Amino acid sequence: RVARHLSENGYDVISSDSLLLSSSPELHFITAVLKYINNPEDQNARVEIFSFLHRKNKWPGEPVDIHDGFMQVSQTKEYEHDNNVLDKLGFDTERVNERSLFDLVEYIVRHFGLNEKPDPFISFFLNEMRHLTESGQTNLNDFLDWWEDNKTSKSVVVPEGIDAIRVYTIHKAKGLEFPVVIYPFINKNFTLTKSNGWFEIDDEEDLK
Repeated sequence: RVARHLSENGYDVISSDSLLLSSSPELHFITAVLKYINNPEDQNARVEIFSFLHRKNKWPGEPVDIHDGFMQVSQTKEYEHDNNVLDKLGFDTERVNERSLFDLVEYIVRHFGLNEKPDPFISFFLNEMRHLTESGQTNLNDFLDWWEDNKTSKSVVVPEGIDAIRVYTIHKAKGLEFPVVIYPFINKNFTLTKSNGWFEIDDEEDLK
């Protein structure tokens, strides 16, 4: 969460763990749409599409209770027809087969407004897709297999050696002797000793 927030707000971040593609809800949504296009009977993809859009307040029509919505998209016969969910969302399903895989993903990003703020995860994902399509891997089914195999190992890459915020687990940060460490989500009590202390920060002036 920390690495993603910093990256989205223009800070360079280096992290071995926190920028994995699998940590991006937007990429899970994009691949859910692709899975649904590949197999309109995929109920898990329908539910993931609904869940993401419901959280973002982008599900069309009157506000719906999330549990009722899950029941609708996973069981109601209305959604059992090919591309019905995407048609409901104004998605141009008639031209899906005319688009290349890369163009299809770009269309998904534009149609659902996923990159209104620059998203490093989406940019990196599109670069990976470009490399795959240039190497001849343009089949949707093959790409989805690639995603399942690589989503927990591929991460947004920021070159080492740049002036950037490093995000580590406490375990990995031990012994590195950084001059400044920001410790978020603190949930333990500290005993004040001669070697440590606690300073309340009232405003930005205290940081100067």
